[in-house]
Amino acid sequence: MVMSGSGKPGSLGCLVSIVLLAGGIAVGVLGGMGLYKSFGNMVEYRFVAPGEFTCRLEPGKYTLWQEYESELDGKVYSSPPGLGGMLVRVLPEGGDSEIPQKSPGMNETYNFGARRGVSVRKFTIKDAGPYVINSEYPAGVDGPEMVLGIGQGGVVGGLVGICLGLPLAGAMLLAALIVGIVSLVRRSSARKAAIPPVVPPAM
Repeated sequence: MVMSGSGKPGSLGCLVSIVLLAGGIAVGVLGGMGLYKSFGNMVEYRFVAPGEFTCRLEPGKYTLWQEYESELDGKVYSSPPGLGGMLVRVLPEGGDSEIPQKSPGMNETYNFGARRGVSVRKFTIKDAGPYVINSEYPAGVDGPEMVLGIGQGGVVGGLVGICLGLPLAGAMLLAALIVGIVSLVRRSSARKAAIPPVVPPAM
């Protein structure tokens, strides 16, 4: 029989159930918020390349996306996945110190209705401020116009939230339910055992 400090059967189990329930809800909410942030910020800015685009960036890790099927300002764009030889530089506005870029390591893709994109570069911003994204083809190279995008979210971060956070929240809620039921059953059994048997009056 589960006993608490007050001596009531199942009281500790009820307390554990409440803690698990609160923890499961908290993990679920945090996981959902992280999932929303990851996908919601996946593409914060979109612009046509080649050309120059200026935007404000906050400190953090960013992904450069290329939308091989896209629509922007009423115009439809279509090109093969990837930059196709286009050179893209990220610089602080008014500065010439280029932000280092690297390969994304794995291809992240998204499909938002008529928009289909693939990750092409990763870079990290250390100081908040306006930045210029300069894109151009090398001399003698012709290529199509395309839509590029940048954002702090990503597919991998969202999948981590789905694969880890949400199942953990579900497991904690299930454990809370099981512990709660067991505790209630034990308390009910203890109450029944505490009732003295009815003794018929002597004849």
